[in-house]
Amino acid sequence: MGIAVDVKPKPLTSEQKGWLERAWSYVDDQEIVDLVVHMVNIYSPPGRERPLAEFMVSWMRERGLEAFYQPIDESQGNAIGFL
Repeated sequence: MGIAVDVKPKPLTSEQKGWLERAWSYVDDQEIVDLVVHMVNIYSPPGRERPLAEFMVSWMRERGLEAFYQPIDESQGNAIGFL
C-alpha cells in the first residue's frame, strides 16, 4: 500500500503562461500524429529498439537538430538530439 500525497497545482504566472503559449505555437498537430504513427509502425520490442532510434536521429536531423545514434549493443541504442 502506497502513501497518498496531496499535490495541489500552483497557478502559472503570466510569464509562465506566455512561455507555454509560445511553446504551443510551435506544435504542429498533424506532424505529431504523423510522427507517432511512423514510430509505432517500426518494429522495436524491448532490447531491439535500434531501428526506432535510428529513425528518430534522422527525423531530428531533418528538422535542423544536431543528433546522433549512441549504440548500446548491436540491437539497441539511444537517439540523442540537441536543440
